[in-house]
Amino acid sequence: FVSVTLAPTPRARLPAAAGVAHTRPQPQMTPPMTGSLAGKDRGYTARERRYLLRQVAEGTPHPRCPRCGGACAVIRTGPRGDVSYVRDRVVVRCSACGRNVAAEAGEVGR
Repeated sequence: FVSVTLAPTPRARLPAAAGVAHTRPQPQMTPPMTGSLAGKDRGYTARERRYLLRQVAEGTPHPRCPRCGGACAVIRTGPRGDVSYVRDRVVVRCSACGRNVAAEAGEVGR
């Protein structure tokens, strides 16, 4: 039987400061969001999405945002011959809170 004694690690040799416990370093957290986006959910619920798309289908030029009541812009993008990946879509973006919803034009009843 052979007895082996391991030397303490350099960290273990450091004297503890008065009143300070040795703890593991904490992982760095992402700083909290500040400004106009702080604490806001950036999307719409399914019900709000249906509401906006129904307004667009009915021809409302500037539908009202179901969250903040702001006027929304309706942006229509169609397919282009020079770019194969552009879809026929409708994007509704609120000018007040910045939320948006995108849908295929067929969903909206273009």
